[in-house]
Amino acid sequence: MGDLRKRLLEIFLEESIGQLATIAKAVAPLRQGGESQVVEAAFRSAHNLKGTAALVRLTETSAVAWALEEALEEHLHRGAPPAPTLAAGLQLGHEHLTRLLAAARQGRTVPTGAAEEVRQALAGVGPAADGEQTTALALEPALEPVYCLFRCSGRHYSLPIGQMTEIAACPPLVPLPLALPPIVGLVTLRGAVLPAIDLGQLHGTAPCPAAFLVVGAGAGEKLAFLAEEVPSLVAQIDGHYLDVPQFIDRHRMRST
Repeated sequence: MGDLRKRLLEIFLEESIGQLATIAKAVAPLRQGGESQVVEAAFRSAHNLKGTAALVRLTETSAVAWALEEALEEHLHRGAPPAPTLAAGLQLGHEHLTRLLAAARQGRTVPTGAAEEVRQALAGVGPAADGEQTTALALEPALEPVYCLFRCSGRHYSLPIGQMTEIAACPPLVPLPLALPPIVGLVTLRGAVLPAIDLGQLHGTAPCPAAFLVVGAGAGEKLAFLAEEVPSLVAQIDGHYLDVPQFIDRHRMRST
């Protein structure tokens, strides 16, 4: 694995922690019948896991997430599978994803079959008997990830991977009362003090409910862009294209 793929895998494994937690949170409400918002959140997390896992060549992880995504979408739109069956399938899928991601962190290979077991659980049937035919999953060929996709104040932004240095949980911001938009304060990451950028302020929207930071670098500077949910890695531009050197020049953000 090249340096870029190793770096992307590290980022994915870090961001997958939050995605797994979101999927796990949907299990209990589904069993109790009050599930709409948590199911939507779990669907988005499964979708993000599916796409990004495929980009970093974790095929079985992507297949399990895909099985969960399809079932969650069916439930949201048509109420099937029923909530108890979906809860059981989500629980099993979460267990498999946890195991697969732990193996990826340790550099271990794992046998295939988890995705098919999850699909059977979501269909309300037991595991296939020995010799029984199962349907193979036909995942799309993995593409090279070239953008970090994140959302701020309801808008999506695509930052080139070559300009991204880090994804991190958002620490408390230090206010800068005289700063001009879109700078909303300062953050400290790994001993470095960076300007925190709320891209929503460029469009007159409400302040971004920041949960994460996407650190971009260019023209000798680093900026911490606020993101309201876990970013993902994608192969094509989605939303607004964000070029850090151009952004710095346009908004005169050079430190010298």
